Amino acid sequence: MKKLQLYFILLGLFFIVFAFIMATCQEYMKDLDNLPTIVGISFLFLFAFLILYLETRDASRKKEIKEYCEKNGLEYQETVDSLPEIADYKILHMGYEGRNEYHAIMSGQRNDFSFKILDYSYVKSCGDNDGVFNVSLCILSKADLHFPNMILDEKVPFLAGTIDQALMVQSQMNVVKSLGDTTFANKFSLVSTDEKAVREYFKSGVIEAFLKNYIKGCRYDACDDTITIAHLNFLQYNINQRLEMLKKGVALITEIDRARKAVLN
Repeated sequence: MKKLQLYFILLGLFFIVFAFIMATCQEYMKDLDNLPTIVGISFLFLFAFLILYLETRDASRKKEIKEYCEKNGLEYQETVDSLPEIADYKILHMGYEGRNEYHAIMSGQRNDFSFKILDYSYVKSCGDNDGVFNVSLCILSKADLHFPNMILDEKVPFLAGTIDQALMVQSQMNVVKSLGDTTFANKFSLVSTDEKAVREYFKSGVIEAFLKNYIKGCRYDACDDTITIAHLNFLQYNINQRLEMLKKGVALITEIDRARKAVLN
């Protein structure tokens, strides 16, 4: 709803600016050859407003995140050069080396798990040009999860597979075939360096945990006792969206931990 409201606001401002220019440039516009210039100026005003809006929104968003961390005893960092504790995670190597950025990092410890939520951006080739991609990351760690090395992603209609083939080759991962659950197989793509370990791991109620707590549009990169949840987006998550991501992530690892302990006991 908020995105739709933003589109209408921007569209309305565009027509206001366009109408103003038309009203003040009637003589100039008598010659239709000048119409492209008028339209170009209107779009320039709209683009400038959009940039101003995005910069203002981002500053306000980061301020809210920082204030939340201060009120709730969480650590906040404006930026870091790297995240060495998860340096091996494939999801953090999707762009050109040395052109990755980490911002607005909030981290903390709750009961028996730790977490980090942050803005991650990377630069990747898009045809003849480079594109900047923004990702909201939630990194959760809990003892004794013992995840196999795997990546789980939502399948996109009309595409053969959602997980980047280049990423699979780079990380030496292979597609894990059906785990016996039709709903899971139709919804997700799953790759791993150890298919046997994945099949063993998903026997213990993990399928149900993912189906229940999956966040639409997210990719899950898991290994050992840590899982990284990533959502590619145009606008980075605000504090409420971050907390919802954390809530769903905690519910996921809690159910996985409970199911695995029940099997082991």
